[in-house]
Amino acid sequence: MPESLGSTTTYALTGMGAFFSAVTGVPITAIVIVFEMTANFNLVLPLMIGSGIAYLVADRANRGSIYNRLLAMQGIHLEPVAQANNPWAGLKAADLMQRRVETLSSQMTLPEVVQAFSRSHHRGFPVLENGRLVGIVTQSDLGEVTAQSIDPALTLADFMTTPPVTVAPDASLPRVTAICSTGSSSVACL
Repeated sequence: MPESLGSTTTYALTGMGAFFSAVTGVPITAIVIVFEMTANFNLVLPLMIGSGIAYLVADRANRGSIYNRLLAMQGIHLEPVAQANNPWAGLKAADLMQRRVETLSSQMTLPEVVQAFSRSHHRGFPVLENGRLVGIVTQSDLGEVTAQSIDPALTLADFMTTPPVTVAPDASLPRVTAICSTGSSSVACL
């Protein structure tokens, strides 16, 4: 066990992060703030565990943010925005989507894909085969494959992400954002 994990400073900083996480209801922010103050990588795991547990216990004991409760004690009650008053509620994917999209062919070689990324500002591309969407490729995909192998004969079909996750043009904006925020490796919101 590393010596720094057993120090009183580690326990104090973990406790500070856990307290902040429980009070504010934002464990990731608590972890980032304490880590930025210390820049100690050995503190990250205890911080994650402490902040996560503190958040879960606090949320179980009393749902909601302390800020909302403080406002309620002063007679200010925040209510969710009604759908009728929400300008984003009626938006669909078709209202926001880019209609002219740069695509790549599934038969492109690795050097061609690298060149396509280098001359574009996009972080990902839809991949087509015979005019049909068959996958996606992102900068992360390209980084992984170039780190593993520099086989110039490799084609995009060998390392693209399949099947692509798609939404219909009439999908609501909340549905689209929910899909894009899943963090799944098969989802790339281009």
